[in-house]
Amino acid sequence: MNHIVKKIAIYSLAGLMQFGVGASLIEASPRHIEGAPVMQAYDQDGNGPGEGRFEKMRQENERHERDLREIQER
Repeated sequence: MNHIVKKIAIYSLAGLMQFGVGASLIEASPRHIEGAPVMQAYDQDGNGPGEGRFEKMRQENERHERDLREIQER
């Protein structure tokens, strides 16, 4: 009987410690703070998150293809 009580106490304390760590992480989360501005990544051209990324990739790919064609023509 004493062995079971010890196990229950140990597992209860471990659960409480996990709950405490989780609660502290939630409190430290920037999304949880009320009134704080939400930070979003914006591209250099002022577009919202991820909007200009594909355009820049397409332009870079076209430039790369032009460079390769120029090298092949030489």
